[in-house]
Amino acid sequence: MAIPSVIILVKSKKIKEVFTLASLSLIIPLFHLALTRYATLDKHMYLSIIFLASIIGYAVAIFLKKGSTLMHFAKYSLPILAFMYFIYSYNQLFQFEHTWKNTRVLSNFLKTEVKPENKILTESGGATILALYDNIFPPKGIVTFDWIDYSGLTGNEAYLQAIKDGYFDYIELSQEREEQKELSSLIRIEMAASYSLIFKADTFEVYERNL
Repeated sequence: MAIPSVIILVKSKKIKEVFTLASLSLIIPLFHLALTRYATLDKHMYLSIIFLASIIGYAVAIFLKKGSTLMHFAKYSLPILAFMYFIYSYNQLFQFEHTWKNTRVLSNFLKTEVKPENKILTESGGATILALYDNIFPPKGIVTFDWIDYSGLTGNEAYLQAIKDGYFDYIELSQEREEQKELSSLIRIEMAASYSLIFKADTFEVYERNL
């Protein structure tokens, strides 16, 4: 919808408005790509819709103001399309609400096992940070698959070096996201000799560093 909306605005000589809104919509994806934070790119792409929606709304207002037969048809069909979109979105919402795995058992285990001074690498990310709020806050000792800066290294190399050095006391793997499978596999290989499995439920696993 944004593409025809941009065309409408350009033909209406709203160049400045289109350029500004389109530029703002690109900030989030370009920021992630520049920092190679691909793991969080999909999570934050929806923020671009804030500015794309403004482009679409602006174009629709101009389109409906012209007054042709086609535009009158569009004017009366928009409420119908909006209602259909609402039904479709509601079904998607229900699906998304039941897509995430239940981390309650994992969270309860971590809360009893992890101490404030411990360092933990977690694939479940935010769920683990929330579970350990009373154990480790601020969560400086919790590292997710989204980002790491260790000894001047970032990306997969940093994760593997940290594991090799025994930096993490615990490692939690959940095998939940397709884009994290490569990193998860590399971590399993690296930690095989120095970490032991102490918890497993569903696809969640927790490993502890051997003393």
